[in-house]
Amino acid sequence: MDGDADRVVYHYFDDEGNWRLLDGDAIACLCGVFFADQLAAAGLSVSPDDRDADNFVNLGLVQTAYVRLHRGVVPVACG
Repeated sequence: MDGDADRVVYHYFDDEGNWRLLDGDAIACLCGVFFADQLAAAGLSVSPDDRDADNFVNLGLVQTAYVRLHRGVVPVACG
């Protein structure tokens, strides 16, 4: 868990032996990509180019305005 134990963080060593930390923001983005992949596998599209298609669905990812790395509000494109 993180310093004040309000969220889970993951870590790993990459192929070069460097330690990597996945914080809540990175994990949320990975979850968004996972959901987009699952929707695509089900024949649905999250692409804005397909907005008028019958198989289009909206997929959103919401993060708090306060982030520790000062990322602020960043549009997230899935896929």
